[in-house]
Amino acid sequence: VWAFFFVQGKEGSVVERKDGWYAKDTSKKIKAVFKARMRDGKRGSGDIPYGYYRKPEDKQTLYVDEASASVVRCIFQLACDGMGATAIADTLSEDKVLIPSVYARQNHPEDCQCTNYHDPYTWNATTVGYILNRREYLGHTVLGKTTRDNFKTKRKRIANEDELLVFYNTHEAIID
Repeated sequence: VWAFFFVQGKEGSVVERKDGWYAKDTSKKIKAVFKARMRDGKRGSGDIPYGYYRKPEDKQTLYVDEASASVVRCIFQLACDGMGATAIADTLSEDKVLIPSVYARQNHPEDCQCTNYHDPYTWNATTVGYILNRREYLGHTVLGKTTRDNFKTKRKRIANEDELLVFYNTHEAIID
């Protein structure tokens, strides 16, 4: 069953629209605004890579947080020495290094998108793998990592390499 309703059109005219069309049209407009911001190199999410922080007056630029950046450098050094993600996670857990979400909650609560955790020192291989795969540590900004193909579903998918927007040398690199 389709419901009809009226919306304000251009120049004050009233336009009759079906509800599915209106939602789809609105979704396209919002998506276009976000894509335009990303093409300009502006971040669209609050996700800040571990090892960086943002200043309240400049939310677009990443600044190196030396305490957590030293952990990131350690992770990359252990990987270069031949350790796998699980072994690196075990090493960080044994050394009682705070996991990224706990560190963010304690040191940068304004940027924290923390989830629940059982032990603040128990690292897992997935977290280490995410850190090792992020290009942001080379000083690049990568935008548009996930996308939704259908506005009606909440399912996201990881964007293909050709869909990513990569801006090189936009902030200080943690690794070289």
